[in-house]
Amino acid sequence: EALVRLALPPPPHEDMSPEDASAAAVARQKAQESEVMQKLLQQVMLRLADDEDWGVRRVALSALSEMAPRGHSRALKAVEVYLRDGDDDVRAAAAAATGKLAPK
Repeated sequence: EALVRLALPPPPHEDMSPEDASAAAVARQKAQESEVMQKLLQQVMLRLADDEDWGVRRVALSALSEMAPRGHSRALKAVEVYLRDGDDDVRAAAAAATGKLAPK
């Protein structure tokens, strides 16, 4: 999660002016769509699929929801599986990720 926070510009927030919020949203989307971030996103999705540790799955889902832009179909598909995970925390992280990734 720390890497994601360092790699991406912060999301817009309510204390920003409309102009600053718009600029922050554009900067974040450009970073999310960059080739480097897409490669990292692919690695997170692979790790998510291969790891049996619930803590790793929970953190990977959280990172995935920050790294992928809204509406990213592969990320949404990867998250969907974990809505039925055996661990409550993983299911909660999957639900939160789905909310962040769902198209507006």
